[in-house]
Amino acid sequence: MTKSSCCADATKALAVLLALAAANCDSGPHEAPLLRPSGIAAPRDPRPFTPWHSVDTPLPFPSTEWFWQDLFAVAPSPEPLPADATAAAEIAATLERIASRTLLEGEEELPALVVLARRDLAALIAALDDSRTEVRFAAARVMVRLIAARESLEECPFPQRLVEAAARHLRDVADEVALLHLETIARGGYAWSWPVLLKTFGRVDNHRLTVLRIRAAALLAKQGCLGGVPLLIKALKENTSIQDDLARDWDASFQTAWWKEEAIAGIAALAHDDFDHSPDSSDELQVAAIRRIEAWWQTNRIALWAAQPALTDPELIVRVKQLILALGTFQLRNVDNAAFVLEGIGPPVAPLLFEALAGSSYRVRLHVFAVLANLCDAIAPFERERWLARFVPCLEDSDPAVKVKALEAIGATGVPAALPHLEAALQPENPALCETALRELSRQEPTTAREVLLRGSTRLPPGHLLATPLDAARLRAGDLTHLQSWMDRLRDGDARTALYLSWIVEVDELSDAKNPEERLRALQRIEQAIRARAKS
Repeated sequence: MTKSSCCADATKALAVLLALAAANCDSGPHEAPLLRPSGIAAPRDPRPFTPWHSVDTPLPFPSTEWFWQDLFAVAPSPEPLPADATAAAEIAATLERIASRTLLEGEEELPALVVLARRDLAALIAALDDSRTEVRFAAARVMVRLIAARESLEECPFPQRLVEAAARHLRDVADEVALLHLETIARGGYAWSWPVLLKTFGRVDNHRLTVLRIRAAALLAKQGCLGGVPLLIKALKENTSIQDDLARDWDASFQTAWWKEEAIAGIAALAHDDFDHSPDSSDELQVAAIRRIEAWWQTNRIALWAAQPALTDPELIVRVKQLILALGTFQLRNVDNAAFVLEGIGPPVAPLLFEALAGSSYRVRLHVFAVLANLCDAIAPFERERWLARFVPCLEDSDPAVKVKALEAIGATGVPAALPHLEAALQPENPALCETALRELSRQEPTTAREVLLRGSTRLPPGHLLATPLDAARLRAGDLTHLQSWMDRLRDGDARTALYLSWIVEVDELSDAKNPEERLRALQRIEQAIRARAKS
C-alpha cells in the first residue's frame, strides 16, 4: 500500500464522516410508518385452506433477467415530487460549481442545495447518474441531510423517494457515494428496506465494498434485526489467529480497523457492552474479547430472536412473500439470495413460510424447508416441537425431493420427538430418504442416536449401498466400533468412504494432501478428531 493510496483512503473516510456529521442527527432506528400493502393476485387453490399463493398463480417477476436490487429499491408509496423549473436550474448551476471546487469549498454550497432540493427533488436525483464523482457525492450528501430531518414533513416531504433513489444507486463506483447511500437507506427507518441492507452482504451479488457490507449488518443490528450478527463476529476475527480462512466473505486485507469498529458498534447496540474490544490491541486481547462476544451470542441469540416482534409492516410482508415466491424461480442467484434474506429476517417469517408449504410449487416447498431447517437453530426447543408438528405431515408430500427436505427439517429441530420419525425413515428400499435419516440421526444427542443407528444397522443386508453412510453416521455419533475398518478404507483410497468423511469431521484434509507424507499426517489427524469427538 503506497503512501498516496493511504492518503486517498483517509480523504474518502474524512469526507464521509464530514458529510454524516453535517446531518446533525443520531443514526438510531425510527418507527416505520404503516404502509399500504401491494395488491396480490386472488388465490385459486380449491382446497379448504387457501394459501396466499396457489400453484397455478403466475410468479410476479419480470420475464427477463432481473436482480433483487431492482425489486427491493421500489418504494411502496412514493410521495409526489414537486416541480420547480427555477430550482432545477439553480441545482444544476450549483452542482457545476461544486464540481470544480475543493471538498471544503463545496461543503459551503450544501445548505442552499438542501433548500433547493425540497422544491425539485427530481433534479437532485438526476445528479446521481452524473459521470463526475464530485457531483454524485454532493447529491448524496444532500440526501443524507434531507433524510436526517424525516420526522418533519416540512423539512423532508419525500422520505420514501430518498430511500428509493439511494437503493437504486447503492452500487455507485465511488466508495464515499455508496456509503452515503447506505446511510440514507438506514436513516429512512423503513422495515421494508431491511431486505436491501441484508442483500448487501448476501450469498451472491453482495456489495463489492467490504466495509459497506459490515456497516449494513451493524445498522441492521441497531434497528433490531439480528441477521448480520454472524458477519459482525467474523469481521472481528480478521487479522487475528482465529480468522475464518475457510469461509472468508471478502479479500484478505491488513486494513481492517474500520471494519472492526463498525462491527463492534453493531454488537454493542444489541449487547449494551463492547466487551473491551479494540482493533488496535494485541492478538491475545482481541481473541479474548471475541470469545466473550461469541459466548454472549451463543447464550443470548435464542432470547434475542424470540424478542423479535411478529411481522406487521404490510409492505415488509409483501416483500417477504415475494422472496418466498422467488424460491420457485430457476435463477439460482436469486433463489440463494432470497433464502439468505429470509433467514436474515429470522423466525418471524416462519408463519408465511408454513403457509407457502400448503399451496406453492414443489420448488418453493423444497427451498422453504431448507430455510426453516436453518432457522431451527434460532428458536427455543419448545418452539421447535411446534415446528416439528408442522413438518411431519409433509413426509407424505407427493414429491420425493420435498420429502427428503422435510426429513432434513425434522432432523434440524434436534428435539427428542424427532427421533421416531428419523428412525421410521431408515428404509433401505428408499435410499435417498434413508441416507438423509442416517445423516440427521448422527447429529442428534449421541447416546440416543447410537441406539437408534444400532437398531437401524440390522435392517441393512451385508454389502448394501448404505453401509458406508451408516458407518459414517455411527462414527459421528461416537460409536467407534468400525473406526479401524473405516480408517483402513481411507488409507486404501476408497473414494466412497472419503465421500462421507464430511459427515464426521469439519475439514477434509485428505483432499489437500499433496504427497504420501501429508496424506499420512492427515489420516492421523482425522483419526484423532474422530476419537476426540467420541469423548466429548
